[in-house]
Amino acid sequence: MNTSSLYWFAEDGSYGGGLPLVTVTDRWTEEDWSKVQDATDSTRLDIARQITDRLAIEDYLEGLKADLEVEVDLHGGRTQLAYDLRTAIIKTEKELAEIKES
Repeated sequence: MNTSSLYWFAEDGSYGGGLPLVTVTDRWTEEDWSKVQDATDSTRLDIARQITDRLAIEDYLEGLKADLEVEVDLHGGRTQLAYDLRTAIIKTEKELAEIKES
């Protein structure tokens, strides 16, 4: 028997000693669910984490774009903040593209 003192227990009767990922799946696509269901036991957590991270980055990117729109509306597009937001948007779009490719 494992002597670890950290365990999780689920309503369906499953349990384990590793750290679980608790996430909201209401925005998961059929493709996301297929990836999780087709994954091996040893890769399923990583796949679920990648999906969760991708959605968080998509949300962050939308926030950056909204912030840029407000900044441009209020102060024009030539402010330091507008420049910084554009830079962050480009960087985040590249990061998101890399995640989607994997």
